[in-house]
Amino acid sequence: MSIPALPIELTDHKFSDGDLAELWHKMIAELLNAEYSGRTHENRRTYNAGCKGPLCTKAAREHTRRRMDGAPSLKYAYIDRILDAWKPIAQARISNAQQKLLEELTAS
Repeated sequence: MSIPALPIELTDHKFSDGDLAELWHKMIAELLNAEYSGRTHENRRTYNAGCKGPLCTKAAREHTRRRMDGAPSLKYAYIDRILDAWKPIAQARISNAQQKLLEELTAS
């Protein structure tokens, strides 16, 4: 699964292509993790249940920030915005792949 392009406002980041690829693959793995299939990612409760993927880690950071009125570091501000941009793309690609697989399995 190829890494989607970043929105133009996020292209001034300091992350390498390898860092972005790792973030993308970790997010896909988190969304596909069967252990948490009945839970919502990007939720502190899922993080507390053991999911340490980038979406749940983001939720834990946001929860702490809300309680302390703190601003995220520049690094995490970019990561959070990248995750916000990529999550719907990842969900759509996963859904499309699952639909194709279902069609192949049910074809006669």
